[in-house]
Amino acid sequence: MVQIPSASTNLSSGELSALAVRPDGKFVITYFAAHGLALTTRALLCVVGAEWEDNMIPLGPWFPEHKTMILYGTVPVLHEKFPNGQVLEIGEVAAIENYIAQKFHMVPESPWDQVRHNEALSLSETLFRTWIIRANPNMDHNAHVSTVELFKTRKLPEYIQVMEKLLIKNGDNGHLVGDKFTHADVFTSAVLDCMISMRPFKDVLNKETSPGLFKLKSLVDAHPKYSAYRKSEAYAVASEGMSKFFSQEVFDFDFARTFTLPEE
Repeated sequence: MVQIPSASTNLSSGELSALAVRPDGKFVITYFAAHGLALTTRALLCVVGAEWEDNMIPLGPWFPEHKTMILYGTVPVLHEKFPNGQVLEIGEVAAIENYIAQKFHMVPESPWDQVRHNEALSLSETLFRTWIIRANPNMDHNAHVSTVELFKTRKLPEYIQVMEKLLIKNGDNGHLVGDKFTHADVFTSAVLDCMISMRPFKDVLNKETSPGLFKLKSLVDAHPKYSAYRKSEAYAVASEGMSKFFSQEVFDFDFARTFTLPEE
């Protein structure tokens, strides 16, 4: 059974806040052996240069004993372990990502740039969450087929049009806001990985239709630590998990496509 770190539960809010700003924490992300909802969290941990480990749950039934061990009974869950033995525990994917982004300054400093950043982030989050919900393996075959059609004809084209405009407005430098990596950049790159990996979308999402998005993805992919992770065995396992967890017949996953940025 997967081992879940034990969180420090006897600390005050002030003590927990003091831990949260310390730079010497080591992270453990617990999630299934697939990309799924942990895709961006793992990418963020690489890009910010954090020390972290992947605590993968084998695909299969979500056993009751796992639920009782984890905050809110759901994954992903993030633990930050400190040299003094204390451990912070954070549940819910949005809270996890925001915690990492804030801690490692992956959010613009300017209040107005933060607004623009959050708009771009929300656009990518909405697309990804919509796909995750509709591609759920508990949905039937017809629902999956209609999801592919919806994304091919409406969701992806609309998303591409809006994001390309944002990227051009920011100077076509491969970033959504400013000239440094942000939470929105990394999340958007992760969404692109997911969408590119599905063959049914190859005619909708490619270098010709989405030059700005592919430029953004290329910048994120080139980050040394993220590039190393994407070549790792852990990434390969998570990629294989996507084809096992979601309908391969309908979505036709091939994460190797995300490395070649194919034009076909």
